[in-house]
Amino acid sequence: MNPFQNEQRRTPIGLFIYLLISKLLLFILLNLLFVLTSIPLFTLPQSIYSLNKSISYILSGGEESIIKVYFKAFKMDVLYSFCVGLLSIIILSGLGYAAFFYYLNSEQWYYLFLFFLLVILFLISYSIFMYSYLMLISVKLPLKSILKNAIILTFSFPKESIVGTVGSLSVLVLGALYFPYSTPFLLLLVFSISCFISSFFCLSVIQKNIILRRQ
Repeated sequence: MNPFQNEQRRTPIGLFIYLLISKLLLFILLNLLFVLTSIPLFTLPQSIYSLNKSISYILSGGEESIIKVYFKAFKMDVLYSFCVGLLSIIILSGLGYAAFFYYLNSEQWYYLFLFFLLVILFLISYSIFMYSYLMLISVKLPLKSILKNAIILTFSFPKESIVGTVGSLSVLVLGALYFPYSTPFLLLLVFSISCFISSFFCLSVIQKNIILRRQ
């Protein structure tokens, strides 16, 4: 039985706040596991996969030990998650660096225009990779199909994509901007809360439009 079944009458924001508060200790535990398993940077893609899988498990009302869920997921879909992770790091880093460069030279109007253009491309790319990871943990598809569907969902469901992307990314950006003062929050909450936001608002899109249509 889903323990959140009695919460279905809540508004989405009410349910979001309820889960955020009631599962806070689990989010802290997951954040610590994510940080520890990401220390060798080459495991970062798989850590992202495990974190998404664990958050999804919490949202589904699962009762198994979240530590077991995390490390079980850490051994799954290694090749796909590494490919998506590597691709996302390369593209997002490149767009972010280019946007920062044009921001520093934004006294000229065309550099400012390029800055805003790159920011939009960065947000779209972030949304695509966000959906890609959420599909990796939800449905078995070839990597090409996952990326293709992620692009389609990003543009077909703009409200969910924008809320999930901006909310998730804002937590990460705030944590980075206020470093080193934000170190305790980076260690305890930033990554798991960022993942929770994207999962809460975007997993249902995948459930309704990818998984159910394949059944």
